[in-house]
Amino acid sequence: MIKLENITKKYMDDSKDTIALDGLSLEIAEGEMVAVLGTSGCGKSTLLNILGGMDRPDSGKYFFDNEEVSSYRAIRLHNFRKKNIGFVYQNFSLLNRYTVYENMAIPLLARNQKNYRKKIMDCLEQLGIAEYANKFPQKLSGGQQQRCAIGRALMTDCRLMLCDEPTGALDSKTTIEIMGILCEENKHGKTIVIATHDSDVASNCTRLVKMSDGRILI
Repeated sequence: MIKLENITKKYMDDSKDTIALDGLSLEIAEGEMVAVLGTSGCGKSTLLNILGGMDRPDSGKYFFDNEEVSSYRAIRLHNFRKKNIGFVYQNFSLLNRYTVYENMAIPLLARNQKNYRKKIMDCLEQLGIAEYANKFPQKLSGGQQQRCAIGRALMTDCRLMLCDEPTGALDSKTTIEIMGILCEENKHGKTIVIATHDSDVASNCTRLVKMSDGRILI
């Protein structure tokens, strides 16, 4: 499903180049649940941004289903993200001026889908937050907000779910619950990549990739 070949990415930091990814190569099969484990600054988030088409490598190639995503122009890259990718972030990235239900509807509206109420409510029921559909995110606990964020990603019918420290702001009990939801989605065929510094979170995944200084160790 995914193949990265010698990916390099640099950023300007205090007028000097900082290497985020240093000749990184990686393959991920469809249906895998992969933990990318490493300390802050090792390149995990940059890797997820490239996988999700949010950023481009400076050099190297990214293939998705044998098509070179790294060569896509802006519009095609946007359509690639909309069709294939779901994002889940540590800070939830929910829109506080919208209710839980409305946050869930955003990806569907972007796809011009109609008659989506049942789809949203079924997903909220599955995630255990249907009773909060008409509440605003700031009125929810961290765990409830992350469930909403996962649900919003699922609304895209994405093939690849990218989770950047999805439990970093949660307590241990809620972390277990969130990882249970992600593991269940993986059992249903969703390909999931989780960037984390937590070895306990990584232990829930079917494969572990360790990163350091922009490179893969194992």
